[in-house]
Amino acid sequence: MQGLNSMDKMLNQVIDNMINDKIEALRPKETIIKETVIRENIEDSLKLYSVKEANEFLGIGENNIRRLIENGQLKAIKFKSLKISALELQRFLNESAGQDFTAMLKD
Repeated sequence: MQGLNSMDKMLNQVIDNMINDKIEALRPKETIIKETVIRENIEDSLKLYSVKEANEFLGIGENNIRRLIENGQLKAIKFKSLKISALELQRFLNESAGQDFTAMLKD
């Protein structure tokens, strides 16, 4: 019986070593994946959308998006045409949850 316990311990140690080796081999890939995801998230948050593109997200009409900008509800930057950042769209959606814009938006 004692020989069997030693054999079990040895097999368990071999298996543990193999698992640890596999985990170590994966770590750099996981780090690269995390860095790529972070980089993509940063790039996405810096993206600028035209009024037309913003309408694709909000679905309220381009004129209504312009009204929101004119009324200060939605902030935009003008580079030849109005641009709205992804962060601003996200802020607007988060802060406007539960609000009724019906009276302001007529399209």
